[in-house]
Amino acid sequence: MSKSMISLVNIERKFNSKRVLNNLSLTIYEREVTAIIGRNGSGKSTLLNIMSGLGTFNKGNREVRMSPLNRKLSIGYAPDRFPKLRFTAKEYLLYMGKIRGMDHEQLLKRISELFITFQLDTWDTQQLRTFSKGMLQKVNIMQALLEQPDLLLLDEPLSGLDIQIQDELIHILSQLKGEGVTIVLSTHERDVVQRIADRVIEIKNGEIASDKRKSKSTNPYKIVEFIMDEIKAEQCCSHAEGIIRRDKTDGSWLVHIEAIKCDAFVYNLLNNGGSIVTIGIERTANKDRSITDTEVMS
Repeated sequence: MSKSMISLVNIERKFNSKRVLNNLSLTIYEREVTAIIGRNGSGKSTLLNIMSGLGTFNKGNREVRMSPLNRKLSIGYAPDRFPKLRFTAKEYLLYMGKIRGMDHEQLLKRISELFITFQLDTWDTQQLRTFSKGMLQKVNIMQALLEQPDLLLLDEPLSGLDIQIQDELIHILSQLKGEGVTIVLSTHERDVVQRIADRVIEIKNGEIASDKRKSKSTNPYKIVEFIMDEIKAEQCCSHAEGIIRRDKTDGSWLVHIEAIKCDAFVYNLLNNGGSIVTIGIERTANKDRSITDTEVMS
């Protein structure tokens, strides 16, 4: 089994006399996507807030393990509301990186990468108050990713967004999953649960009503090693379908991709100036079965 990253043990949270979380215990494991579902007011947002380290609680313990790289666990958190500030998108991200103590040059490079990944590179100098809800949500998730966190917490990341933006964000989250980022998100959207979740936890009245892992089936994949400019490689990978994981090694990239999607991916690499080093033999990977509609609360 995967190693645990963070555990909540017998957590109780009250607001005035109302108990929002009731003796709740939960462990999150590395390299998994966990979806938290439940009706409004069930305690999902409070749970994520406590998990992030920002929220307080009345009883219980929050236990954080070291990251997979044996350093302090890095947590990125995107809450469910993002105000329309009088910052430009770039100014806001620079400010958020600065208060976190990030190196300026590394911060600028990271912001540039995120603008490309989220397809907002032509909007970096526009004020956030002019952004649509979908664009604001992209910036909200971008700030959570500034420090390339081990654990990414997202509170209703797709709520109220149109289908196109939802699909774009699910695709980005799939890429992050492939890179090994652990993700916990609260959601009402069935599509995100079906497409990327490994585990589905339902919250009712501040308690865990169910905790299910999605069944697995085997799916063939290939390993593509290639050499390419970093920005172009990020663009090709962010728009590709079927990527399971990707890694950057000294001088080259390694991408694990579903076999059925491999030819299209390689064709796109070559058309954008990439050089293929090797294409590995087909292997077996785990692929999630979609859960039933009734397992996602409306």
